[in-house]
Amino acid sequence: WDALLQGRSFVPGPELQSQVKEAKGWVQSETLKRRKEADYRKSLNELETALERNADKASLERCLYQIGGFDRGIPQPLKERAERALEAMTARAAKRFKLVMTSVVAGATIILILTGLLIYRSVRSNRYRAWIERIEGSIQENDWQSAGSLLEDLSQTEPAFYEEPEVKAMKEDVDKKLIEIAKKRGDFEEKMGQLEENEKAGYRPSLPIERLVDQARKLTQDGD
Repeated sequence: WDALLQGRSFVPGPELQSQVKEAKGWVQSETLKRRKEADYRKSLNELETALERNADKASLERCLYQIGGFDRGIPQPLKERAERALEAMTARAAKRFKLVMTSVVAGATIILILTGLLIYRSVRSNRYRAWIERIEGSIQENDWQSAGSLLEDLSQTEPAFYEEPEVKAMKEDVDKKLIEIAKKRGDFEEKMGQLEENEKAGYRPSLPIERLVDQARKLTQDGD
């Protein structure tokens, strides 16, 4: 219409101008409606495509947001598909979160257990070494009776320590030494008994008696 009037001296009357204006408004309205309809159909197609290719949650929500801007709603079948897809995604996300949290809790529990085990082993090792040092100290001082008593106490208070190979070897050495000391003391007492009997009998010192004294003295020194 504007092109027809351009370059012409014809001036339409008010009624014609009103009719033309109304017609132009109708054309513009229809054009806008068709454009909106096309955009609406395009958004529906995009949503359907996203559902078919199993798009992520963000993509589906973006498509739904675009469709919501048309105030037209979504066809029920397509809406139900979208809702089911979003529900499935939410369920999978919740399951993944649960698995992650379970893994985190399990990992933390394992760390706590390992830490506790390390602390227990450290404390146990310190207790064990303290016992060993006390027993070795008595042995180094030739206090075999004390070493034997410590081993007996260890067997009562720490049975697990008592079964250690190191402790078994120490006990074997201590037992042998205690038997040896007991034998020497028995020999010493026997020799001293002979000396006393000789003295009571009025025997004068002789070589055998002196030898007995030397032997008794030697036994006494060895038993210290």
